[in-house]
Amino acid sequence: MKKDITNMNIIKFNEIETQLQKQCVTIGQFDGLHLGHMELIKRCLTEAKKEGLQPTLITFNPTIDEVLKKDTTRILTLDEMEKRIEKLGFKNFIIIDFNEEIKNMPCHLFIEVLKANLDIRKIIVGFDFTFGRTGIGNVNLLKETFQKDLIVIKKVNKSSKKIGTSLIKQYIKKSKFKKANSLLGYKFYIKPQKKDVFTADNISILQNGKYKVRINGEKKQIEIVNKEIIGVVDTSKIEFIKHLG
Repeated sequence: MKKDITNMNIIKFNEIETQLQKQCVTIGQFDGLHLGHMELIKRCLTEAKKEGLQPTLITFNPTIDEVLKKDTTRILTLDEMEKRIEKLGFKNFIIIDFNEEIKNMPCHLFIEVLKANLDIRKIIVGFDFTFGRTGIGNVNLLKETFQKDLIVIKKVNKSSKKIGTSLIKQYIKKSKFKKANSLLGYKFYIKPQKKDVFTADNISILQNGKYKVRINGEKKQIEIVNKEIIGVVDTSKIEFIKHLG
């Protein structure tokens, strides 16, 4: 079962009916699409173009952190991820339902299920990618299976710190937006699902209080109380500048 948005297919993994052919795959949480994630994404798109393969990004929903760490906050909603991935040029966006079956699946079986559904010619993962029951599957196990077709992206640092979603969320929670943006590669924002209806996912990362923001290019002020924006906000996107207390 899949739906088309322009040229990208959004596919639920458990609804794949026939094996997808000639795949160049990158797999991970991709929950912030930050600069670390972009290294995997750029390599996947480059390899796909070079080898004449379909570039495919696989992610998990709910995220692994939501299930294992009970952290339900998100930098980007799934819908925002889909739109960004499409603009980058992916042919397929595959969503794995991270349920009890996937969480407890033996790592060797997880690989076999991937291969049964996807004709993987290249696979790109981060150095710390883990999978399978208790996360014991790692890049060494992937290497045994995919050999030269596996590409492992090294840790991406900035100012001696690993670029990661957890660190970015810490910066956002402390209203250190310049630091968060430097790791995201774009300005942290919240965007409504519908006109003036903002999602709690993004807002719940933020402290209560007043903020200096940029709305449609103009600096304005908003207030956030209990995961809600107080007052009228006539915008499709709010970019955060500073917490005013």
